[in-house]
Amino acid sequence: MAKISVNTGEVKRNVRQISTAGNALAGKQDGLRQPNSSINTPTPKKIREKYTQINNLLHRYGALVKNDAKRIEKVAQNMRELDEKMGRR
Repeated sequence: MAKISVNTGEVKRNVRQISTAGNALAGKQDGLRQPNSSINTPTPKKIREKYTQINNLLHRYGALVKNDAKRIEKVAQNMRELDEKMGRR
């Protein structure tokens, strides 16, 4: 049986974007300053942009998970039907 890999296609792209956003946030010392820099307070516009990016990534990830759940249910249904057909023979 083939395996769906999280290392290819749209899933990989979304995971990479989430990782990039997380790394950028984790690099902040106190949420406002970059390590080894003078005070670098982001503007409200920049904060809103980052929040929107994270929100969009989470929305897309949720849509992927929802789609995967539908596909898994379809595979399970196909397996049940195949089991029934093979049991009748």
